[in-house]
Amino acid sequence: MTAEPIALEWLAQRLGEDRMLLRRELEKLALFVGQGGKVTPEAAVACVAEGSALDLEEALMAAMAGEVAVADKALDTAFAEGANAVQVVRAALRHVQRLHLAALAVAAGAAPAGALDSLRPPVFFRHKPAMERALRLWRPDALDAAGVALLDAERRTKSTGLPSATIARAVVTTLARQAAARR
Repeated sequence: MTAEPIALEWLAQRLGEDRMLLRRELEKLALFVGQGGKVTPEAAVACVAEGSALDLEEALMAAMAGEVAVADKALDTAFAEGANAVQVVRAALRHVQRLHLAALAVAAGAAPAGALDSLRPPVFFRHKPAMERALRLWRPDALDAAGVALLDAERRTKSTGLPSATIARAVVTTLARQAAARR
């Protein structure tokens, strides 16, 4: 079988270093595409994606694009499927950092699509429209402030004794509301 480069990149980002897990997931993918088949990004997502990780990505994409209700519902699902508060906050911070890099490129004159194409690892094709919407809403200084808020939220999940899921939900929802206000 063969694989499209973007599918390989997506798989490499998600499968990690656990050889046994990697082998099981690749065997499952091979059965799915069949002998002589081609691994597409859609096939990789269908076979390998962890539910909570996908829901968390959807929540973050929606939040940064100002879709508060979609973000909240996807966050509910991610938590129900096993995501934890620190994982949510760290994923949000990585997402904001990537958007910040792209926003800096846009501020320097790049087109949003070109700025996203320059990110490494590449933006997954299904996420590009949401990332472009977010780039139109967020400026570098606002993303910098969002990063500071996320770092503070991570600290609070570990030190305040407050329910960590509540802290994570509040910071993601705040980002979504800020984006919605920028529309």
